[in-house]
Amino acid sequence: MITLSLKPVLFSHKRTSVPVLASVIVCIGYLSVAGDRGGMQHGDQLVGVRYWAILDNQIPRMFADCLTEGRIGLKPFLHTDWHSSDRPPLQTGMIMTAYPLVERAGSHLAYLLLGAAVNIFWILGLWSFLRAVGVTERRILLVVILVALVGAVFINTVYTWPKMLSAALSLTVAAAILDRNCPKRIRTLVVGSASALSLLSHGSAAFALLGLAPLFWVRRKEWQTREVIATFAIAALIYCPWVAYQSFYDPPGNRLIKWHLAGVVPLDESRPSVKTIVEEYNKIGFSGFAVNKLHNLRMLLGDPTGWNGACAQGNAQPGWDSTFAGHLRHFFLLRLGPAPTLLLVGMPLLYARRVRRAAWVKPLGGVLIATSLVYLLLEFGSSPQTTTWLCHAPYTLLLLWCALGALAIGEMGNKWVFVFLPLHLALFVALWDYDVSMCSALQPPSNPGKADWAAMLISSFAALALVVLLLRLNRSAAQTDEAVVP
Repeated sequence: MITLSLKPVLFSHKRTSVPVLASVIVCIGYLSVAGDRGGMQHGDQLVGVRYWAILDNQIPRMFADCLTEGRIGLKPFLHTDWHSSDRPPLQTGMIMTAYPLVERAGSHLAYLLLGAAVNIFWILGLWSFLRAVGVTERRILLVVILVALVGAVFINTVYTWPKMLSAALSLTVAAAILDRNCPKRIRTLVVGSASALSLLSHGSAAFALLGLAPLFWVRRKEWQTREVIATFAIAALIYCPWVAYQSFYDPPGNRLIKWHLAGVVPLDESRPSVKTIVEEYNKIGFSGFAVNKLHNLRMLLGDPTGWNGACAQGNAQPGWDSTFAGHLRHFFLLRLGPAPTLLLVGMPLLYARRVRRAAWVKPLGGVLIATSLVYLLLEFGSSPQTTTWLCHAPYTLLLLWCALGALAIGEMGNKWVFVFLPLHLALFVALWDYDVSMCSALQPPSNPGKADWAAMLISSFAALALVVLLLRLNRSAAQTDEAVVP
C-alpha cells in the first residue's frame, strides 16, 4: 500500500531507483552509527539506553509479541496502565510480515532492523513531496543528505516509534494533492489510503492532515464532488477496523486524545473525549487558553526555558544532563525551532532573490505554516507534558523545516554546498556519535564504551556512497534536471 501510494510521483523505474537506493544507504548508515559502541544485539533496547530513556520505541514490539503469543498480555493493559488500543497499529502490522519468523532471542535486534526499515520511508515521502513542488532530482538528493544529518531525524528513525512513518505517509498525501500529473483515480486512492495509513501510524498525523486543508482548498477546483466522497470513503474503509478494535475489543483507546487536546495526562476512562475537551477548556477560560498557547509558541520556537523560567529539558537521555554537549543534544532533539541545527543557516537565505523566486517556496512554506498553526492551537499546552515538544509534533514539521533550510542552501550553488556539507557532517558526528557513550543513562558520560570498528567502517562507507551518488547525479545534470511543473 505504501509503495502504491508513492507510485504516482515516482512514475518510472529510473526515477524510483535513486530514492530507494538513498533510503537503503541512509538506513544502513544510521544503524551503523547507532551500534558503533557495541551492543547491537540488544536492538531497540540499545537505542533506548543510548539516546532516549523511555520505552515508547518498544511498544510496537510489545504489541507484536502479544499477537504472536496468542494475545497473552494484551489485556487489561499492554504496558503499565496503557491499553493496546492507545497507540495505532500500522508499524506493528508491517513488522509482523517478518517478525514472527525470528527466534525470541533475536527479537530485539529484528525489531530494530524492521522498525528502522519502516521509518526510513520518510525519505520516499519527502522525495515525492519535493518532486511534486518542482525540485530537481539531484537537488532532492542533496536535501535528503542534509536532512539525514540532522540529529533529531537520525534519532527518530533509529528510535523506532512510528512517527517518521506517519510523516512519510502525510507527505505522500500532500504530494498527491500537488502533483497535477497524477491521474485522478490514482490520486483519489492515494489521498484516501495514505491519509488513513498515516493516522494508523501515529495520532499526530491528525495535525499534519488538518494542516493540508488550505492546500486542498487552493486546489479544490481540480476535484469533483464524487472524487472527494470516494477519498473519504477509502479512508474510512481502511481506518474503521481500528475504530472497531478500540471500541469493542480493548476500549476506550482515547487516552492520547485527552492528553494532547484536553491536557488530561492520568488515565481517565470515565468521560468521553469530546466531553473531556469541552470541560477542560471551560475550566481554563479565555485567559487560560491564551496563556497555554503562548507556552506552545515559546516551545515551538525553541525557548530553552519552561514554566516559571525553569529549565525544561523533557525526558530524553538523563545521562546528558551533566555535560554542555548533553544540554545541546536536549535542546536540538526536543524543540522544533532549533532542530535543524546548522541548516538554520539557510533560513536567512530565503530572503535572497534567487531563493525567493524558486517554485517550491510557496507550497512548502504554506504547508509548513498551516501545520504549525494547527499544532500550536490544538495542543492543549497547560503543562510541560502537554505542550509543543518536538516529540509531540507531526514529524512533517520536522522534515519540512529541515528541508526548507537545506533547499535554500542548495539554491546558492555548489560552492556553498560543498563548504557546508563537511561542517554539517562534523557537527552530526560530534553531537550524536563521538560524544554519546554506550549506556549513558547508566554510566558517566566520560565512559565512551567499546568502539565497534566494523560499524564505524560501514557508516563511513555509507556516507561515501551518498557523496558518490550525489556527484554522479551532478555529472548527469543535463538529463536529470527536468523539474516537474507543480
